[in-house]
Amino acid sequence: MEENTIAITLLRSPIYPNPFLDYGHNEFTYAIYPHPGDWRTAQVPRRAYEFNQPLIVVEDTAGGESSFLEITNPAIMLEALKWGEDSGITLRLYETYGVNACTEIKGFIGGDGIETDLLELNNYGNANLGSLCFKPFEIKTILIKS
Repeated sequence: MEENTIAITLLRSPIYPNPFLDYGHNEFTYAIYPHPGDWRTAQVPRRAYEFNQPLIVVEDTAGGESSFLEITNPAIMLEALKWGEDSGITLRLYETYGVNACTEIKGFIGGDGIETDLLELNNYGNANLGSLCFKPFEIKTILIKS
């Protein structure tokens, strides 16, 4: 690769197990994100996620600006927000920078946080939403019951 050159591979075109895998019409969307500093400072994982999964904006009927959910540390990414299997609201979060990181979860979600496994079957104890700490690349599932 030469200096100041960017390469992109769009199709892998394997022969095995399906020789017809990439036949037909293919459509791609890509972005170039020039940024100062390293990838952590530029929040590249967050920008990539925002590009691939655009936010859905919901109009606030109460008037004024507000946030349904805020995660204060940019190293922590919200992967899923869903109704719990039995009750409550489930948050699935993970650490993206490969460092130990703590965050605060703020917003309209109230109640006690309980850390569970990915299937929400085993209870690992209370989760402090004011200071939720992660190991490098750790995934956490938090169940919030009102």
